[in-house]
Amino acid sequence: MQYIVLPEYPQVKKTYDVVIEKMVAGALGLARLSDGRVVFVANTLPGEEVRLRLLAGGKAKAPMARLQQVLRPSASRVSPSCPYHARCGGCQLQHCADDEQAVLKKAMFVEQLERSSLSFAAENIDFYAAPQPLRYRQRIRLQVQDGEVGYFQAKTHTFLAIEQCLLACGEINDLLDALLGHEVWSFVGELTTQLELHLDASSGLVVIRLHYNRKVRPRDVQLFAALVADLAGLKTLLVIDPHGRVSGPFPADIDPFLHFQLPLSDFESIDFTLEAGGFCQVNQQQNEVMVRQLLAWLGSGDGRRVLDLFCGMGNFSLALARADFEVLGVDQQRAGIRQAQRNSRENSLSCDFLRQGTAQALEHFTETQERFDVILLDPPRAGIKEEAAAIAAMGVKQVIYISCDPATLLRDLQVMVKFYSITAISLVDMFPQTAHVESMVLLERL
Repeated sequence: MQYIVLPEYPQVKKTYDVVIEKMVAGALGLARLSDGRVVFVANTLPGEEVRLRLLAGGKAKAPMARLQQVLRPSASRVSPSCPYHARCGGCQLQHCADDEQAVLKKAMFVEQLERSSLSFAAENIDFYAAPQPLRYRQRIRLQVQDGEVGYFQAKTHTFLAIEQCLLACGEINDLLDALLGHEVWSFVGELTTQLELHLDASSGLVVIRLHYNRKVRPRDVQLFAALVADLAGLKTLLVIDPHGRVSGPFPADIDPFLHFQLPLSDFESIDFTLEAGGFCQVNQQQNEVMVRQLLAWLGSGDGRRVLDLFCGMGNFSLALARADFEVLGVDQQRAGIRQAQRNSRENSLSCDFLRQGTAQALEHFTETQERFDVILLDPPRAGIKEEAAAIAAMGVKQVIYISCDPATLLRDLQVMVKFYSITAISLVDMFPQTAHVESMVLLERL
């Protein structure tokens, strides 16, 4: 099996035949050269014999290599469904069978866990595989150059034009195809630097956010109206100018919001409204799995107080309030708090929300000796770092840490285990075909 060698990566001419020992963070295969040096190479699987070339110029202790040929493939190797897989930077595991992806993702997490010296038995880690390995994303963001749309190639800023993304849901791909084929796009696309497509699940229509290289002019508004009138799958457009100002929706009388339901049981659900561009989980099926796991760990609220840090639009806050917890959600994003408050009102739920940075909020709660029974946190990829000690010092009985980056999660847990024991870990495959996994950790006070 041959792989394209990209010119952006300078390579050493000599080739090496090696066996991939295991997969490590980032879905990189680890191998050893005959002199004992460790190398990392993408697009490989454990047990495979491969031929590779080292990449020149790297400063890392273990050099990166480029796959040249698979000499003896794994039984789990498959042909990627996406024609852009060899060059696109979005997917790292399309060459691996879906069931084996679950095995490898758990193994990568366990290796990082063991290297962190945190104590938790690997066999007790639950893994929730994704029921839908493709077409699961509810939103995508594409780069636009000279009217073409695409992603950046792996580890570069080299543009790769595409016609569709197999991770995006069918409604988004259908609309993308219609948009690129419409005569208006030949003009609008030349003025666009980025294209966001967001699915409104309640209507099955797509909201577009165009990042323009100038302000919107009256002629543009006419063209936007023509697109909405002609494209059956398009709900509305919003335009962001170079200064970050948002114009729209176009037409002005269209509801620009995204709506979806979060089922809590066969008989109960929560209705969410979200501003296009605001944060929500890209995989709603797996988001439901996370909410169910959260409620299973905590049980009935019975009035217990929860501090939901990085609460966003209230994804977890509202589910906890419905389960009779007293919830205070904190987030520094104005739009997130605005949406959380709206969702709380529209679902007749009693939640309090505070717009404030996490560090400032924790300092305030410590000074006022505010008491909580549970702290829930779902920070961005960078984790909490400085706030970890402050959270641990608050003395709450339970902490649930949700993370999209195992490295920063485990770094923060090393601080928190001085006060807490890890009692449960669940991994949720929010991002099939990629190296990423969502982690949920339950901590109990020592």
